[in-house]
Amino acid sequence: QHTTPRRDQSISISQEMKIQVMVVTLGLLSAARCFSSSASFLPARALRSLSTARSRSSPISHGALLGSSIVMGRLRGGTAQGAAASTCSAAQAQEFIDSVNSGYEEVHKAFEAQFWGTKMALSDGTKLADGTVTPAFNTEELTRTKTAMEAFLADKEKLDKTRELLASGAASEEQAKVLKMFERTFGCYIMENPESRALREVSMKIEGSLESQRNTMKLGATVPGEGFVEMSSVGLRTRMRTDKEEGVRKAMYEGLRSIGPFVLEKGFVDVVKARNAMAKSLGYSDYYDYKVTQAEGFGKDRLFEILDTLEKGTRDIMVSARKRLSGEKGEAA
Repeated sequence: QHTTPRRDQSISISQEMKIQVMVVTLGLLSAARCFSSSASFLPARALRSLSTARSRSSPISHGALLGSSIVMGRLRGGTAQGAAASTCSAAQAQEFIDSVNSGYEEVHKAFEAQFWGTKMALSDGTKLADGTVTPAFNTEELTRTKTAMEAFLADKEKLDKTRELLASGAASEEQAKVLKMFERTFGCYIMENPESRALREVSMKIEGSLESQRNTMKLGATVPGEGFVEMSSVGLRTRMRTDKEEGVRKAMYEGLRSIGPFVLEKGFVDVVKARNAMAKSLGYSDYYDYKVTQAEGFGKDRLFEILDTLEKGTRDIMVSARKRLSGEKGEAA
């Protein structure tokens, strides 16, 4: 799920954890996801590995900053290494870091509000628990705010300034750590090829349309003796795992399985095509190769080599487990 933990004021996470939060939130981890919100089909949306259970009116976080308040506090206070650097240059670095953080917080919060509101089908003007009110929740605003967030991260001037500050050598150790995170993040979002940027915009529009239709899908299961029961995907999964009746568990499975044909009919294949076209325009074999390379620093071929090793190393355990399950529950299991 593409959500982040609640924070009423500044982020209160340890420095090292914050670094991981930034990496995950910006989708540099992947894969999950699968991203995006629309890594909703992404990553990505793993990107969303920071999920926490929230009510329908749960507050939207202030956005995952590119450096935590704790890290920022240390930067302002200075360290032994930072004190040795040029005060002027260190001050300039801090000003830039603060500017990027506050700017990203603004665009990320706007996107998160739209993502949560459209996903939960909130009514326009719903007051969230943190007191904020969003006038309208719709696919158009979701796409607009996502585009604005990605445009912020794809600003080449920010990348150039980041590299300039790093090259100066005047930044403190903590500032350099944050600036290096900036550098990788901006580098992942910048697309110098106009064709690639255009294809990305096309992809986001299709993703937004598909997500909107998925949110209005009437999901449920035809339960023996009960007829059709409307349920969420979470409810279907829970009952599929816990119901004592095999027929009911199978009905829950069929209900979940209906999502696949639905999204295929509503444009999922077009999303795949648009994403792959964008990735190929950037020199990657496909979108998955593009995301893996951004997240891990190596392509999908290397990833599959690693996964093949894992599969071979656990194959005997899997065969034994399936044999035991068959013996205890029957071949149908």
